[in-house]
Amino acid sequence: MLHQEENYNSKVRGKIDVKKNIRQNTCRGRNDRFYCKYIDFTEDNIENRIIKATLKKCKAILDDRFEVNAESAGRIHYCMHALRHVLTVPIKASDFNSVSVSGLYMYYKPVLQQAKSIFSQKYYSYTGENGQTIIKSVYTIPYMINMETLFEFYARTMFKETIDSERYTLDKYSRKWFLTRAAGTEEIERGVHLMSYCIPDIVVRDRESNEAVIVIDAKYKAHDRSVRTDSFQLLSYVLLSGVNRCGFVFPGAETKIKEMRTSGAEYLPIQTPLMNDLKYYELILGSTLNEEVLEHLLIRE
Repeated sequence: MLHQEENYNSKVRGKIDVKKNIRQNTCRGRNDRFYCKYIDFTEDNIENRIIKATLKKCKAILDDRFEVNAESAGRIHYCMHALRHVLTVPIKASDFNSVSVSGLYMYYKPVLQQAKSIFSQKYYSYTGENGQTIIKSVYTIPYMINMETLFEFYARTMFKETIDSERYTLDKYSRKWFLTRAAGTEEIERGVHLMSYCIPDIVVRDRESNEAVIVIDAKYKAHDRSVRTDSFQLLSYVLLSGVNRCGFVFPGAETKIKEMRTSGAEYLPIQTPLMNDLKYYELILGSTLNEEVLEHLLIRE
């Protein structure tokens, strides 16, 4: 929403700016014209102009230095289409001083911060072997780290380095568990409300019997409050695997198993008619490896 001004001919839009109308029209004998002020809704604001210019600059860097795959090209095309009504104009460093990142524009703040870092190319100089001063620019290439996926890989690595490889094995990453019996990738039932498959994060199996020992879901979030969707997700893994122990792994300062307040033990007994003894654990994973903590989850009592 922007405040616009325009000198209209034989029509009025919004309200007349009396002071400017006298200067521009009345004093010049143009009583057929009206200098108006009005509010207009537009996508062509300074914030979107900066974003579009940054997107075009990033595209040029990617085309020059990398091989753009189909996914990246599709994202760029989608963003360019979304900004099709925004003018492409040169952006100066001073343009960032006139942007708004408060109120309804709060969601612009992280994007504009990244755009500013891309446009603020820093230069450094040094003296070459022949005594000539060389000036080079340093590009800031934007990137994003998916911390949820990174923590999941970290948790899997910790288990791989800790478990006894002669007794246990870890399921492959992103292995699909199909919900329908005897279903494969080519035999998924279409047009039903039930999802086709699940992908547990960590499944430890007994190497000799190939039976699942424990199923664990990695969550990069706080562990002091319950989440409905996470609970249903873990219980669905228990139903599919038939394990008698399950749990979550969360990030923390040190590696440990959380002690349950109600049971006084490191697990919480879960009531279910499907099995007599289902244990629930919450593993806190720190930056240091503690083999005893992870091995304790696999001890069968």
